Amino acid sequence: MLKNSLKFTILLFLIVCLSHSKTYANPELVQDDLNVQAQEELALIPEKNIVLDSEKPAIDTEDSKTQQDQHIVPILELKGGVKQAEETSQTPLEAWIRGDYATGDWGGLRTQLEDKGINIQTEYIMEPFMNLRGRVPIDYFGNLDVTLEAETEKMNLWRGGKFFVYFQQNHGNGITNRYVNDIQTLSNIDPGESFTHLSEYWYEQGLFDDRIRVKLGKQDANADFCALDYAGDHINSSFGLIPTVPIPTFPNPGLGIATFIEPTDLISIGGGYYDGAAKGGTSGFDTSFDNDGGGVTLVEIDLKPAFGPEKQYPGKYQAGFWHHSGDMDEITLNDTPRTYTSNAGWYLGAEQLIFKEQKDIEDDQGLAVFGQYGWAPQNRNQISSYYGFGFNYKGLIPKRDEDTSGVGAAFARFGKSTKRVDLTTGETVLEFFHKFQLTPWLAIQPDFQYIYNPSGNQKDAFALGVRTKITF
Repeated sequence: MLKNSLKFTILLFLIVCLSHSKTYANPELVQDDLNVQAQEELALIPEKNIVLDSEKPAIDTEDSKTQQDQHIVPILELKGGVKQAEETSQTPLEAWIRGDYATGDWGGLRTQLEDKGINIQTEYIMEPFMNLRGRVPIDYFGNLDVTLEAETEKMNLWRGGKFFVYFQQNHGNGITNRYVNDIQTLSNIDPGESFTHLSEYWYEQGLFDDRIRVKLGKQDANADFCALDYAGDHINSSFGLIPTVPIPTFPNPGLGIATFIEPTDLISIGGGYYDGAAKGGTSGFDTSFDNDGGGVTLVEIDLKPAFGPEKQYPGKYQAGFWHHSGDMDEITLNDTPRTYTSNAGWYLGAEQLIFKEQKDIEDDQGLAVFGQYGWAPQNRNQISSYYGFGFNYKGLIPKRDEDTSGVGAAFARFGKSTKRVDLTTGETVLEFFHKFQLTPWLAIQPDFQYIYNPSGNQKDAFALGVRTKITF
């Protein structure tokens, strides 16, 4: 399985790089190629076929237009670019590489479905990882996502409605449980064990031009709460979800209801109530809100300012509170620990673009920074506090404008109760990655993580892996 997956990855990499990957990532090289091509074509045109503006007929007839169309050639601009009277046709290979999906447009069917409000996407992630310290076998696991989204307005039903269904299949073995034993889980697609299930199914209704949204069904709470876009580029699980926040998410989303209010573009407020003991592989209803698991309540406020004279530096600042109504045992050396009937905590998050290569507000090349903090009561939670921060740079390498480079640090600190029981202090992770965006649908991301003191009492680990993501 591993050999076939690696061969498949290498084959895709070679096809894209050797054929036209530079076209996607390096627009300046494309212009240079077109300039050379234009000069060659101009040199081939006989001098008698070059018509000056003063010699053109005052009124173009249909015949003259047809003759002119037959001799359309690129026109070199003074800035080095090329403008053409007609769009240059693409070869099938170029169209495939530049498209959004590896399977293309399905002969136009995908576009027809999207126009009618139906969007189907399939994504596969393959990820071999190894611990460079001690035993060095490579473990492989993969994750298949299939989603279907239906917008009621485009289906000529009613405004603001959206149905969503999400199927997941996860297979293979991660190195966290077998060779690292880290508490923060070094990969955000490592569930600990393989599964196949209907992960999410929910309905969302937007009101007042989506200033108010209500979402009901089995859902991933982390998609709407305690999430930062820049932190999500990292592979370690803590950057995606602060480990002190116990909400239903991958691999076990839960049944719940959430409401989001956005009175202005600057501020949004969200609140939700979810199953506190979500289980994968079930419908979600037969295990929801039972006496042992309880429920999770979430409240979050987001501020989304944009700084700079042209508002070209967007940011996001969030503060959230959570409450879990399930029973929690006290962490203690006593033979008869107390049982708490609830658990609660809070978190902070921030991300900000601080440098841009271009003034264009739509261009997102540049440096961004993010930070995270989470707190939970130390007498009933193994991790009582968490700190995380990182930097991402899009387009750091010249001619690789769509690539992303990142570095991050995550600190999970154990409370005094855990320290007395397990004689541990905490775990620290340093992560470095570079994501090669070879085409819009293919990305290859080498990743290295140094994990200091895994779970507080294990040998340090040096994890090296490569994530390949393909959108079909």
